[in-house]
Amino acid sequence: MRLAQTDARAIAETVGTFLASKSAHLYLYGSRTRDELRGGDVDLVLVVPTHDSAATLRRNQHRLLAALKRRIGERRIDLSIVSEKQLKEEPFWRDALQE
Repeated sequence: MRLAQTDARAIAETVGTFLASKSAHLYLYGSRTRDELRGGDVDLVLVVPTHDSAATLRRNQHRLLAALKRRIGERRIDLSIVSEKQLKEEPFWRDALQE
């Protein structure tokens, strides 16, 4: 994983402050999961229990991204917010998280 432990911890803590429930899961995927690659943005997917909770977080996504950038610096961050149902049903997420 090409993400410093301090950055990973800061990301998890920051995302946690936006969650109403602690039953969410945060995953890093994409090029940052492959040590042999260089560069790339920080691809994150936040999986929450319900569609409603995902919709609520998406409405505040700009605030969450701003908070992340304050904590880890100006980096390209791609944050997707999906429900558990979407994670199971959409082939992209099944494939992306299997890597």
